[in-house]
Amino acid sequence: MTRISSLAANTSLLQQIFKTRSELFDLETQIGSGKGSQDYKGIGTDTQRLINLENTSSQLQQYIKNNEQMDVRLNIAATAVEGLNDVVRDFKNAMLDYETTDKKTKQRSRTSRTTHSAPCSPSRACSTPKSTAGSFFPAPGWGLSPSTLA
Repeated sequence: MTRISSLAANTSLLQQIFKTRSELFDLETQIGSGKGSQDYKGIGTDTQRLINLENTSSQLQQYIKNNEQMDVRLNIAATAVEGLNDVVRDFKNAMLDYETTDKKTKQRSRTSRTTHSAPCSPSRACSTPKSTAGSFFPAPGWGLSPSTLA
């Protein structure tokens, strides 16, 4: 006995074959890749959880990058502040050295004035020139004047 199939039965069988073939392909892909699915719709109910985890992961990665960048900026600022601190300390030490030297110079000029019986004059040579503390110009009697310096 032979049976004559109808067009509807033939179409139904072809659809079933294609569906089975597609499922077989998906299962082979899952086995080969180790993943549950190639896209989110194959995962089903875990899709939203997976998307949330991926978003959280990308936010954390960005947070780490921002922290690394801020660390670099803070290190640069710390280096700049240390440099400024060194400059201020050196300036303070230079000012203290100048003040100490200036006091010693004034003390020497006071003692030299008391030891000389006569003041220095242009016609008489002095062993110690007059004090020029606090002045940037040579003392009178040294043979220099603003007109000779120009």
